[in-house]
Amino acid sequence: YPNPILKDLTIVDTPGTNDPNPFRSRETLEWISRSNAIVYVVYGGQAFTEQDIQFINDYLLTVPSNLMVFAVNKIDTVESLQELKEWVEEVKKDERLKVRKIMTDSESVVFVSALGGLIGRMLKDCEKEGIEAYDCIPEELKEKAENLYSRDFTEEKNHGLSELEKVI
Repeated sequence: YPNPILKDLTIVDTPGTNDPNPFRSRETLEWISRSNAIVYVVYGGQAFTEQDIQFINDYLLTVPSNLMVFAVNKIDTVESLQELKEWVEEVKKDERLKVRKIMTDSESVVFVSALGGLIGRMLKDCEKEGIEAYDCIPEELKEKAENLYSRDFTEEKNHGLSELEKVI
């Protein structure tokens, strides 16, 4: 999706370090060492598992905490956003993170529905072009789009992408 914030960025979606293919694990570590900043994305339904905490401590030690952003994605899939936010507040108290002052400022963790944001922006663009919303969304996204729209996750104030962009 065309987005002006991406003009001067290189974004690399790494496979992680638990990949059974050692090449892909090495590739992840190489990209981390070459990165100017990290956006660590976790799934809202399993945000900051023990595996995430371990990864942060094992592999992100060289990244200054002010250059790390944590995006809790798929907030549209959780039953209670409030409970998710409370869980993240508890995770922030983990001594392994506190010692390194990770996730200490209010902007270091952002809650997003990336798909809701994408669809919301697509709808706005189509509206500007005079294209009907139903004709605007690709067929494979229509059902998800209807669900996200009915729950207001296509609204900017709810999907969180603008906040994530601001932090980035």
